[in-house]
Amino acid sequence: VIGPSSSPEARIMKISLNSSERIPILTSQILDDPYCMAMDWNGHNLYIANKVSQTIEVVRTQGAQYRATLLNNDQSPTTVAQPVAIAVDSDRGLFFWLDRGAGAAPPKVARADLDGKNPLVIVSNDLSELDHIALDTANQRVYYSESKAGRISSVTYDGQDRHYVLNDPGKQPRGLAFFNNRLFYADSAFDSVEVATITGDGQPPRFTHFKKDVEQLVNIKVMSPKPSSLSHPCHTNNGNCEHLCIPRAFSQHQCMCATGFTLEGTTRCKLFDQSFLLVATRTRITGLPLGEEHSKAIAMEPISGTSITAIDFEFESKSIFIAESAGPNRGIQRVTLGSGEVKNVVRDNFGSFSIRSIAVDWVNYNLYFINVDSDRTHVEVCQLDGKHRKILLSTKTETPTSLAVDPIGRYIFWADQGQKPSIQRAFLDGSNRQVIVHEHISEPTDLVVDPNSHMVYWTDAKLDGIYRVRSDGGTPELVRSDIAAAAGISLLGQTMYWTDNRLDKVFAATK
Repeated sequence: VIGPSSSPEARIMKISLNSSERIPILTSQILDDPYCMAMDWNGHNLYIANKVSQTIEVVRTQGAQYRATLLNNDQSPTTVAQPVAIAVDSDRGLFFWLDRGAGAAPPKVARADLDGKNPLVIVSNDLSELDHIALDTANQRVYYSESKAGRISSVTYDGQDRHYVLNDPGKQPRGLAFFNNRLFYADSAFDSVEVATITGDGQPPRFTHFKKDVEQLVNIKVMSPKPSSLSHPCHTNNGNCEHLCIPRAFSQHQCMCATGFTLEGTTRCKLFDQSFLLVATRTRITGLPLGEEHSKAIAMEPISGTSITAIDFEFESKSIFIAESAGPNRGIQRVTLGSGEVKNVVRDNFGSFSIRSIAVDWVNYNLYFINVDSDRTHVEVCQLDGKHRKILLSTKTETPTSLAVDPIGRYIFWADQGQKPSIQRAFLDGSNRQVIVHEHISEPTDLVVDPNSHMVYWTDAKLDGIYRVRSDGGTPELVRSDIAAAAGISLLGQTMYWTDNRLDKVFAATK
């Protein structure tokens, strides 16, 4: 039996029918994220739809619990917006999900291969609030419920022959299950479980009571041995797959790697070693591949947080540095990709001090950061392990908000949002401080140094643009205008990436 937990962390636990031992399958720091799940009986994988992070992922349940994100909110017609139910046909290599939609994404019934490829919307019109799903795998039909409308509908795997099995506003079908040509549903309006035989003759089935007086009905499932063959390749040494064995139709299979890894050959996995973009919100960090061949993938396992304020990356050690201003991880942590190892770098912040910005010196292996409380701001430095921490600048009259380092040019730069907004620089030890921009600047939000040209780029939220200047100062040059709420910025080669907080999007353009 596999079910969600009600602990402060969102968990999915596995419980043996013969004992009370609970085995964790998945832990998420995002509360109320895992919303529904379905078991792949051939690959021994669990498919999970996440409502908050808007993803569908797969987790291996036997051996090492490798985890891969299959679909996300990519704003396509098959986007995952608000998934509420999921079901798997392991023999045909398919999963189906119900999505209530959100924003511009309409509600839908959709399907995809078990590896997340070939997503397809099979129902998109005349849908009310979708609730539960069940599959008739023998006849390849999907059953889904809309409890507020009192409806249960049936449709083929391809979206054909749609018709009502139940259409009664007085009913509230809150759960569905299909077994041996019988369809069960839980009716929360009458505290009962109903059942009907599906004859396939086109006539509406007649539902009768299966169980009465069952209070607070939420969902139902039928437990029965699946007719899978012991000869399925995923049953032998996990199909020789290092991470995940994914069933396909006709007893075929393919190997898949966990998020943050790529296939090496056909069975082995290696750490994702191409360039990717780190994108942080207040509660989540995601890695987005930059190459077209990985455009639908995620380059690393997402990292959750409570109040993330800044991130940076050290390539040699494959480490992500994360600053949080509140919560149990207040300070700076270091997460190593692949191993998931987490180390505290800066924890002993006093009083109301919180980290606002961080920058990694990848040449000298130092970490610079801005530390802020109600009446003063520090620019500090420490080694990448947090040792030898030192205050380089302390001010009560200025408001440094963002920090960048140019270890090749041997300068640090910071943006000041105070009464006299500016861009300033100093040597790596904090000496020889200079103002390099004090005009044509209003509300600088983030800045970055081009390691090739040593030009300093920054976003300005009030002037709605991206600007740049030589590292020794001069007249700022407008690079990009008409940005609604410019926030973060990053550079790679000739490409510039930036975030827009008003539109909640990431953009890219030639710099």
